[in-house]
This record gives sequence, C-alpha cells and structure tokens, in this order.
Amino acid sequence: MTPKKPDARGFVSKAMTEKPIYDEKYRAMFFSDRNVDKSGSCWIWLRAKDGKGYGLANYKSKSLRAHRASYEMCIGEIGKDMTIDHHCERKDCVNPDHLNQISRANNTSLSQMTQNTHCPSGHPFDEENTTWYKHYRRCKACHRINAKKYRKMDPERYRAYRRANYLRNGR
Repeated sequence: MTPKKPDARGFVSKAMTEKPIYDEKYRAMFFSDRNVDKSGSCWIWLRAKDGKGYGLANYKSKSLRAHRASYEMCIGEIGKDMTIDHHCERKDCVNPDHLNQISRANNTSLSQMTQNTHCPSGHPFDEENTTWYKHYRRCKACHRINAKKYRKMDPERYRAYRRANYLRNGR
C-alpha cells in the first residue's frame, strides 16, 4: 500500500500506511463456505462484488478486493507497481493457485491477447458484427435489439432524438 497524504493537521495514521496483517480468525472466516464456493477448481467469491465483477472483502472497516486479500494471506505481499492476474480468467476467483503477481504492463498485454471472441449474449465479435465505439467493441446484433426495444418503449422520445441528430449532422 502506498503511503497516504497527511490530513489537514499533518498527521498520517499508521493504518493508512501499513499493509493489513490478516489474523487466523479472519483467514478462517474469509475462506469459509459462507464466503467462498470451493466446489470446482476456481474458488468463487460469494459475497459482494464491484461493478467489474471482482469480489469485495472488508478487513478492519476497509474495503479491499478479495483476490488481492487471498494472495496476500496465502502467498505474500504484493510488490509496488504489481497487479494480481487470474490465470483462470475469472474475476471472482480467490483460489491462490490461480493468482499470479505480474507487472501492470504484462497484465495489459495479456488481457489484449485473451480478449473475448463473443459478446455476453453469445454473438461473435467478427468483421460483420463488430463496431467500435470510442475505445471498445460493440456488438451490432445486440445494438439492433436494444434499439428496437427503445423505439417500442418510447416512440415519441426516439423521434425527437433522431430529429435532433439529423439536424446536428447536417443531413
């Protein structure tokens, strides 16, 4: 954990600068059947997850990612500018055998090589079905389905949107 900035009075608390030291009671609770499903090779975190799908754990009123806590409890400290990679490709897996410490640059290049070949609905990301929006891929089939739902849901609002874009684009 990187040192935090001092507060308004110039103090930096010990809790803000030290890595959490997990006691045996917390470790037993963390890996209990209530929190982790160990039925398969991946140990799936059953508790809270963030918006990206990573498990969230709490330790002494601090929120942390469950896979990072699992790595620190079972393997050791995470180095500066290092990240934890799931070689099983499951963000909610906390099995320490599936976690590797790698640099952020390596993690980025690995994630680009193992990009999904299909959208969450199962449509392939190929030349015909893929469009790029800003810096990410978008499935044309899913976009068509969602556009139909939107048009049916509120046709007048859709027409107003189309008119505004039609005039803005000079057509």
